[in-house]
Amino acid sequence: MLMRSRELMVALTLALVGVLGGMAQAAYPEKPIRIIVMYSPGGSSDVVTRILARHLEPVLGQPIVIQNVNGGGGAVGWQQAMSAEPDGYTLTLWLDAMPVMEATKAVDFTSEDFDMISVWGTMDLTVFAQKDGPYGSLVDYQQAAKDRPGAVGLAMGYGTPAQFIGKIVADAMDADVNLVNVGGGAQKKAAVLGGHVDAGIEPMPGMTEPYRGGQFDILAVLAEERLETFPEIPTAREQGVDAVHANTYALIAPKGTPADRIKIIDEAVAQVVQKPEFLDDNVKVNFNITYLNTEDSAARVAEVRARMLDIGKRLGF
Repeated sequence: MLMRSRELMVALTLALVGVLGGMAQAAYPEKPIRIIVMYSPGGSSDVVTRILARHLEPVLGQPIVIQNVNGGGGAVGWQQAMSAEPDGYTLTLWLDAMPVMEATKAVDFTSEDFDMISVWGTMDLTVFAQKDGPYGSLVDYQQAAKDRPGAVGLAMGYGTPAQFIGKIVADAMDADVNLVNVGGGAQKKAAVLGGHVDAGIEPMPGMTEPYRGGQFDILAVLAEERLETFPEIPTAREQGVDAVHANTYALIAPKGTPADRIKIIDEAVAQVVQKPEFLDDNVKVNFNITYLNTEDSAARVAEVRARMLDIGKRLGF
């Protein structure tokens, strides 16, 4: 009888541990989650991440704090995220800039040093030029580059995605284009606006207001199809230039983050991207919602990484 009592006590104890363990697991998240954005407040990456965070909060039941850690073209923020406790309470972004920095050997980490959660969207890219300038279309720009090899410029930042996308455009035009290092978005716009460089590469969210304000012409969007919000802007492809690329955005976590917590965040993102109000908020900033689960996200990121590493080699890095 005593043995049976002990066996019963052991069984009850194990059952209780299992229940409590399940409750502890289900409790995540129990406190605010931090997302490290590797750039300054107000930029495209910051804006789209804040939209995602705002809609994730009610699904996860906890505040989501955006921490902007600028520096080193994103390296400082990524280093900080990589060294954080892998407990699901620190997340960061995967962007095309990460494999670009890997290709240029600017950092000693790669995508594989993080755990993937979800791709949630992409950001279209543009080729822009002076308003009412010498180039009325990408075809005009291409012809000028062919007529004057090496003399027609394309503004970009050295070692940034803009340089790599510039290479994609130049190769697709089969022209000797001069990739001019001027810096970030503001510097690219100033160089083109002042007539110092013929055209530039910039994500659509950064060009929306300047384009609407009449400062620039957008010669092409590097998308599969014309944008719903700007149907008058032609794609590069329909102008005979087979250049298609959009910057990919994904949530990632420090390596070793528990799989069950990765799954909770992934499922929350999957819920959010179905909400009409979330979709509306992203349309306003010209961000495309393209959700992929964790496994498919890892495959997409590997694909983009391979493309950037290949372009890096062609650029001589």
